[in-house]
Amino acid sequence: MRFTIVHELDAPLDAAELALLSPELGPRLGQKVSTLESVVTVEHAIESGKLRRVLRFQANAPLPVFKGRDLAREAMAWEEIFTYQLTEHAATWHVAPMALRGGARSDADPSSVTPAGSAPPGGSEASAGGTPEDRWRQYFRAEGTYRLEPLPGGRTRRSVEGSLDVHVAVIGSLVERMALAEIRKTYDAEAETLRELSVV
Repeated sequence: MRFTIVHELDAPLDAAELALLSPELGPRLGQKVSTLESVVTVEHAIESGKLRRVLRFQANAPLPVFKGRDLAREAMAWEEIFTYQLTEHAATWHVAPMALRGGARSDADPSSVTPAGSAPPGGSEASAGGTPEDRWRQYFRAEGTYRLEPLPGGRTRRSVEGSLDVHVAVIGSLVERMALAEIRKTYDAEAETLRELSVV
């Protein structure tokens, strides 16, 4: 599923960019989205004209479609890896489920947090080889681009484009639609946070 999310900010590009580069962005974002328990900055490094930022998101409850299922806490957490090139005012991003990132569940089979009976596209458990990330990508993928562009009148357009794919038997498309709704809420809140930080 492809998506595009665009916001216009009443701030010039340099101010919007400074807001984007602020270490305060993640924690402030976590306070604005009711479905998030927390947003923690795991990594924030600016070097050689590039920002590498890793934000860890913890949901306070699973998507409604999974209500009543026994999901590990890691199944409701993910990290966004964001790499921003200052000269281009643009970034690439992708999401990694926390089950890929250390802890007791780091090498768990993704099927342990998907509805019973689900199988990766193309077949059987045997096809789910490779690294933990390879196995997870058979079930879930989210990645895209992020760009800031100047507008007339000292304003800025922020554009996010991405793809979201959930491969879960029967309910995959429903999960995609519900997850995309949460993504839109999060980027709406991020735009509000950028506006606030642009005038601090």
